[in-house]
Amino acid sequence: MNDPQNPPADPPPRNRRTRTGKVARLPKAVRDKICQMMLDGRTYLQIIAQLGEDGKELNEDNLSTWKSGGYLEWRDEERELLEMRYHQEYANDLARETQGTSLCEATSKMLIAQLLDGLRFAGPASLASTLADKPEIYVRLLHAVSRLSAGAISCERQRLKEAEIRHLLEKENGHPADRAITEQTVSNVNELLRNH
Repeated sequence: MNDPQNPPADPPPRNRRTRTGKVARLPKAVRDKICQMMLDGRTYLQIIAQLGEDGKELNEDNLSTWKSGGYLEWRDEERELLEMRYHQEYANDLARETQGTSLCEATSKMLIAQLLDGLRFAGPASLASTLADKPEIYVRLLHAVSRLSAGAISCERQRLKEAEIRHLLEKENGHPADRAITEQTVSNVNELLRNH
């Protein structure tokens, strides 16, 4: 049972251990700065010089150790954050582009984009290897694409129905100018009144 007073601890990050080296003990902002400089290709001496007071206790061995561990973790986290931002921006762009589009259609587009991203991320060699080991995955993949296509067709039908209903309502209600009494109608009414 879940105890609201003692919520369960977050699962530990995968394959990560608590780092205890000199760089790991620095404040996060300093570690991020070190990682960014490593990413930019700066030498260890340049990094130490650029850090100034924050890097006075560091040497090249400390940075080398960090580069083979903490830096790699930081780079992976940055990549994951970038991918999350990409997906969020894509969802926001899709929502803006498809205002008035049904939720069904927007959901289908998102699922197709995620499927394509997964395939792109796996890469052709990995996908071929996986399919060789487990050919049933190919059938599942085809089935998923088929369902997405059927969903897209269903969404298109729904969109067309909605457009037809809107058109009928507009035609029924008409433009206010179309409902106004024309001079011809007034003339016809006067003619009828005179004849009776």
